Amino acid sequence: MANSKEQLRLLIFEKSTTIKKQVKRILSEKIEHLENCKELNVFQRKVEKTNYNLILITTERLLQNKIGTLKAIRTLLSKNPTNQIIILADKSDITIAMESIKAGSYQYAILPVPDDELILLLNTALETKPSVIEEYTQPKHQDRLLEIIGSSQNMQVVYEQIKQAAGSHIPVLILGETGTGKDLVAQTIHRLSKQHENPYLPVNLGALPSELIASELFGHEQGAFTGALNQHVGVFEQAKEGTVFLDEIDSIDEKVQISLLRLLENSKFKRLGGRKLVTTNSRLIAASNENLEALVDKGSFRSDLYYRLDVFRITLPSLRDRKSDIAIIANELILKYSKMYKKRISTISNEALESLINYNWAGNVRELKNVIQRAVLVCKTDILELNDLPDRFRLGNDKSDTIKVPLGTKLSEAEREIVLQTLSLCGNNKKETAEKLGISRRALYNKLKRFGIPL
Repeated sequence: MANSKEQLRLLIFEKSTTIKKQVKRILSEKIEHLENCKELNVFQRKVEKTNYNLILITTERLLQNKIGTLKAIRTLLSKNPTNQIIILADKSDITIAMESIKAGSYQYAILPVPDDELILLLNTALETKPSVIEEYTQPKHQDRLLEIIGSSQNMQVVYEQIKQAAGSHIPVLILGETGTGKDLVAQTIHRLSKQHENPYLPVNLGALPSELIASELFGHEQGAFTGALNQHVGVFEQAKEGTVFLDEIDSIDEKVQISLLRLLENSKFKRLGGRKLVTTNSRLIAASNENLEALVDKGSFRSDLYYRLDVFRITLPSLRDRKSDIAIIANELILKYSKMYKKRISTISNEALESLINYNWAGNVRELKNVIQRAVLVCKTDILELNDLPDRFRLGNDKSDTIKVPLGTKLSEAEREIVLQTLSLCGNNKKETAEKLGISRRALYNKLKRFGIPL
């Protein structure tokens, strides 16, 4: 454990005390708290009452109550995603060890584990645990947390960047596909910053009519334009010393770009129709799922504004670029929606999980949430099977440009599938999707809202 500064708070679920004695013998100086137990009900009580950072479970205990133990693992990880669970397996128990990995366990090792291998395993588990920001490890944040939870290496980079960004007041630019958690990252930066007691005001610029964007951002005076019956205070004024998050920053026209550039240069702006300069001490975090550099080259986005925004950049990986996180996210979603719909689904089949892992996930975790929610709703057994997933999973995950809608599908559902599949084929690019469907971007947003799909 020479490379890890964190002390061990360890629980061992085993029939004997063999593993406990080994850990105590080789890592005594690193142990802050060490317990073991052999009954599932005792194990469940302990993990509810004590905050462990590592948990070791033998497959002998897993096999004693497979469904109950796997469910306990999922429940534990849903409540505290930063826990690392290691399975210690006999050679004949590899299958059950792999099932526990699907449930969210970090790794497994074959018994007996040599001292040096056990030290390395525990050290690695501590160093690579999902370092989710502490504020968001509370149960009330778990649903939102899913978009950025993970132990993959590229998510570890994101977590470190979040901490760095929170320590300053400079503008932040968050890039990433829809559904990767840009809003959540912005919220997390705000909550960790010195400005966390001030407002956090998100604005989805792409969902606003272009003629209302300037008013929403900077406010307007009474009579500034037709319909301006009263004075309106914009978000930069409302935020005071808080954070303004502008999603789909690529949606603003040149006039708004100029106003935003001036604000970034001197922290001042004017309400529409106003003469008085208003000062703001708010912080700006912007986000986009477009290639802003390409828009700059094209001339549709000002280069000077781009460079002002791109002071500190965070690029969020797509779900397909961190497939190792899919199993734990899917299992936590199954747990969540099973509880919501009063189902007793204990696991997901290998065939169904493989289909999820191989899928393109243009909508990222947001799309995964919708898929699992629907699958849990229709599932009639205690195992979520491939047949419970939407038709597009059973029809294959090819990347052709063919839209597939099963014969007999209701017209309303067919429209939904056509829009979603087009969105997926376009890599979740709403502008391109609207063009392919022959509708305006505004009409596409309205359809997505009607289908219950978050923007």
